[in-house]
Amino acid sequence: MVRTVSHGSSFGICFMHILCRYRLISSNAGEEWVSMLCELRLLRCQSKGADIPSGGAAFRPDRRPSTPLRGVGLIRAVTAKERGYRLQTRGQGLTIELQRTNTVKHQSEKPIAPDSIQGEVDATRGGAMFLARIVAELGMPSEPPAVLIGSGQNSVAYQLGGRILRLPRHAGAERDLVREASTLRAVRPLLPVSVPDLEVRRIGGQLISLHAKIPGEPLSDLAGLTIGARKALAVDLAAFLQALHSVPIDRLEAGPAEAPSSEWHRLLAQCEDVAFPLLSPDVVTGLRTRFSDFLATCDALPQCLIHGDFGTGNILVDRVRLSGVIDFSGCGPGDPAYDFASLAAGLGDGFVDLVLEYLPADTAARERMSFYRMTFPLLDILYGVENRDPETIHAGVRAFAA
Repeated sequence: MVRTVSHGSSFGICFMHILCRYRLISSNAGEEWVSMLCELRLLRCQSKGADIPSGGAAFRPDRRPSTPLRGVGLIRAVTAKERGYRLQTRGQGLTIELQRTNTVKHQSEKPIAPDSIQGEVDATRGGAMFLARIVAELGMPSEPPAVLIGSGQNSVAYQLGGRILRLPRHAGAERDLVREASTLRAVRPLLPVSVPDLEVRRIGGQLISLHAKIPGEPLSDLAGLTIGARKALAVDLAAFLQALHSVPIDRLEAGPAEAPSSEWHRLLAQCEDVAFPLLSPDVVTGLRTRFSDFLATCDALPQCLIHGDFGTGNILVDRVRLSGVIDFSGCGPGDPAYDFASLAAGLGDGFVDLVLEYLPADTAARERMSFYRMTFPLLDILYGVENRDPETIHAGVRAFAA
């Protein structure tokens, strides 16, 4: 199915939501039109030579936010292209086609040998031949084949036997990888579980990192865990967070830090431009009030070393016990409540209450956790618009419709 439409606007987006709300069109149809209108906003800016409306510095690919605003640098294994969307412009960006293709295949469903990467590493420097060269220079056998385990706007990750290889896509991601390796060297001796020991080197102009695969699998949910097993896992997670949050900030190599409110003001500005037009006026009013209340006090909040992306995908378990934690790219000074908010987003408030039984947390910290969780679907919307990912946009919008 191919549809051609002319430039939309925030009014058009809101109008489609009204049609859905009063059931004048189906929600699925409305969401698809909203996606197209979001795409049009991007294409309109591009056709005029303007910046994509992801706004301020927090979402530029060549810069990491100093405050850990999650949702942008995450590896997403399924891209909009892989979901079957093809976008084309006509007439100097004045029209757009959105075509849903028939075949959608997840890239990580099959192992990818070094001689058949099918362009995934082309975004770095050299494609399949270059990956084969990396494998050879590392002195690793070509069998078993490399398996693509993650691909996103910042990096590509492969499993090579018992090791994990990451290839940053751009200069900003390279800087983040070097910083992550430095952070891990500083915190590893002080943590109670395994974390990656990154070997960072350059091969053929491409920065890479390599580390041993940590035993365990990502903690997807709590299904099947007994009450005793949940308590044991809660004890493990509490011990890890207490150890991490106790690491002196001055152990990290860091430049001058800006006030947290600066980063949150930029996020609010981006939401005003991109996310809020997709939400109902009542929801937007409530969000602005919560941002205002938070911004009034955020510069005085407690600061410690936090993980910055303590979600289920970065928590590894082996036989229902915590075996390791990965992805420290967002690690830095921040509010400890942010890590608990990330944990609650994946495993629920009830489980986080269980974790907090073993840690001190006052009422104010719980209120901040609620605020941070509110921002996660906003980050999804911003990520989805910036990366032309309708499914992620829909997930963010639906979170505020519940």
